[in-house]
Amino acid sequence: MLREAGYEPGRKTLFLWEGVTYYLAGDAVDDVLLLVRENTHPETTIAFDHATTLSDENIDRIHGARAFTETWRKHHKGEPFRFFIDQDALPSFLSERGLDLVEHLDASEMESAYSTGDAGAPTGKVTGFFHLAVARPTAT
Repeated sequence: MLREAGYEPGRKTLFLWEGVTYYLAGDAVDDVLLLVRENTHPETTIAFDHATTLSDENIDRIHGARAFTETWRKHHKGEPFRFFIDQDALPSFLSERGLDLVEHLDASEMESAYSTGDAGAPTGKVTGFFHLAVARPTAT
């Protein structure tokens, strides 16, 4: 399907996979990462966001997590979050799938990098259980 849309596996590519992983089952996440690893130029990059696991023990310690989940349940019935990966587990998770972690930003790092005004002050807060990852196929 990608090739029919003009995708050329031999060209360096950026896959921007935003707002998707947490809705998928783990097998579907694996399938996308496998596609990136096996059907792309070695310098291809995938950037994606993911959510950390929430529990009764940590939900109130993570900025905005309780408010987000309560609002989500109210307005998005039938669309549960299915895939979570904790920040510390991401490097090995990707390595097991033939990918190297290039960059991994937590909420505060995303705020500093992408949510500052002209004076460098933060313009907003990112909900604390979201993270941004950048990965590439492991060099062979």
